[in-house]
Amino acid sequence: MKTLILFFAVVLLSFPAANAQTLSRVEGKGIKAEAAKGLAIFGGLVNSKNFKQMGFESVEEVKSAALEVPLKEYIVPLDPLRKYEPNTDPRTLLSDTGEVTYPVRVGDRVRSSLTISKAEGKWKPISFGDANLHKLVARIRDKNSRTAGLQKTDYFIVRIPALSLVFLGYEKEDRLLLVPILDDSAYGFRAGASIQARDVFVAVREAARQHDGLPR
Repeated sequence: MKTLILFFAVVLLSFPAANAQTLSRVEGKGIKAEAAKGLAIFGGLVNSKNFKQMGFESVEEVKSAALEVPLKEYIVPLDPLRKYEPNTDPRTLLSDTGEVTYPVRVGDRVRSSLTISKAEGKWKPISFGDANLHKLVARIRDKNSRTAGLQKTDYFIVRIPALSLVFLGYEKEDRLLLVPILDDSAYGFRAGASIQARDVFVAVREAARQHDGLPR
């Protein structure tokens, strides 16, 4: 009996810590209600002078805006990326920002975005209108979910801020995969093409090592 218990303990310890909670899961009491309030605030910010900047084709569009499936946001800090080795579980490099972004759609088209974050135990909107990025994110998520056989809820956002890189991320068969949002010839990345995260981190590691750590 003791041998059996020891066996299961070893098996449980062999799983990466990041798998204790699915990376894509958006959780939090009241998050949906606060996101809806954030959308109402967003609507009040859009006017005849800034509607295009916010991603909309008219002021009237805002009245029919709705929230899409949200995405948790993670970042990869510079220091662990510099030290990354291929035998390291790439999920250990992901740091949860505590932020959740909702693409904002009108009809079947994503126009903009709303990001909320938890502060003092409450979800609050912190940014509106990152339109160009989230139009790309939505388009690539839709396409990749069909080819990979996944749901929209399976995806999250992974940023490498120091290198100005943004990816969609998802887990499949106990692997972390990243999907570049844009082509990047410097690293051989192709927009929309899934890459194992460990290969991404190896590809950008030298650039991270040469980075001076200052904001770009």
